[in-house]
Amino acid sequence: MAFINLPPSLQGIISGIENRLAKLELGRRFTFPNVASDPANPRNGDAWLNTTSNTPKYVDATGAVSTFGGGGGSSSTVAIKPVSGYYYSWLPNDTVSGSAWGSLNGTVYAQPFSIGTSATATRIAVNVQTGSASAVIRLGIYNNDATSDKPGTRLLDAGTVSVATSGWKAITISQALTAGTYWLVALQIAGSSGGGFDPATTGYSFTGQLPYGTTASPSNSYATGFTMSGQTGLPATYSYNGTALLVPTIWLGF
Repeated sequence: MAFINLPPSLQGIISGIENRLAKLELGRRFTFPNVASDPANPRNGDAWLNTTSNTPKYVDATGAVSTFGGGGGSSSTVAIKPVSGYYYSWLPNDTVSGSAWGSLNGTVYAQPFSIGTSATATRIAVNVQTGSASAVIRLGIYNNDATSDKPGTRLLDAGTVSVATSGWKAITISQALTAGTYWLVALQIAGSSGGGFDPATTGYSFTGQLPYGTTASPSNSYATGFTMSGQTGLPATYSYNGTALLVPTIWLGF
């Protein structure tokens, strides 16, 4: 004799729970695991929140660690997913206006760089419009400070390159990067100030910020980089002490 409205079997209950969990068909919000550092051996499809960089991350179908957007806060709006054989810069550069950025000896200029997937940078470079006699610059990369959203600890001192003549100046590196925000820096350590580089476009802001109550025009009030003066090398920790409307466009090659 057949019966209706019988309680479901235990096997059926378990099977239903497994199916719903597999599809994340939950009746409440799903929360990423919070971790201070990325997992050492994540699997395709894994996702988590890196609380150190304040960046949600996941592993895509190729096994690469990616972000759902730029890591950090105001400094990271668009995350680059680099292709091998190309150079990238987060800030647009200006090669045609003739308004080259003039370097100041002893000042470390920093600009943001957001990357949306794990990759290894193989070059760091600038383009010199006007060389300065005996001028030498040092290039490097800093981590982003998740609290201040400014340059934090030094990740790489890439070394020096002569900028006494015009043209593309690149340093060969091998720096593994995970998804998130970094800061590319340039410091002139020798020669006369005033060498001209491709500058980040005047008036372009990496933060999109203006102070409350400002009456200044956004076109000439935004900063394109942070500055740290009085330096002979790249310090272990960046100590921000100013901003600049014009900074050199620094490129990372992959």
